This record gives sequence, C-alpha cells and structure tokens, in this order.
Amino acid sequence: MRTRTAKLGGWLALVGSLAALNYASRFTSGKPPPDTLYRYDTAISGVIFYAVTLAIVLWIARGLSKDELGLRAPRSWARALGFTPERVVEHHGAPHRLHRRGRG
Repeated sequence: MRTRTAKLGGWLALVGSLAALNYASRFTSGKPPPDTLYRYDTAISGVIFYAVTLAIVLWIARGLSKDELGLRAPRSWARALGFTPERVVEHHGAPHRLHRRGRG
C-alpha cells in the first residue's frame, strides 16, 4: 500500500510541477511569437521535454502490473475494431458540430 501511495504522490508531483512551470513560463514570457510552431528550437525542446517526461512516468510506473496500469486485451478484437471507425468519425466531427452551434 505504501508503494501505491508513493507512486500517487510522484504522479501528483509531476502533474503539479508541469502545470506550475507552464503557467510560470507563460506569465513571465508573455505571448509566444506567431511562428513558434515553425521553429526548429521549438521542435527540439519539445522532443527533449517529452523524452524527460516519458522517462519520469516510466520511473513512477515501474513495478506495476499490466492490470494495475489498465493494459489488457479486449474481450473481442472484432468488436473493438468495429468501434474504431465510429470513434474516428465522432472525434473529427465533434469540433465542426460545436463550431456550427457557436460554442467553438
């Protein structure tokens, strides 16, 4: 039980620190330049950031079983794959429907 509590504390610390760092960065540096997404330094820093974050998440999750992580095969692959087109349409159609209603 103590291990799970420590893992939960680690996860909350990771999420809380990422949120705090992002807010602090935005408040101190202001609005980013309009071409931020098209710069190499943004891409490189993003890759480094996600690699470090993935390493921390894997470190926190070490020792947990697949069941505890929620990783299991579906009962029926045919049924699971049958839901896929429906979810893709749902995912891509929702923003358009919300935009037409004036909510997006």
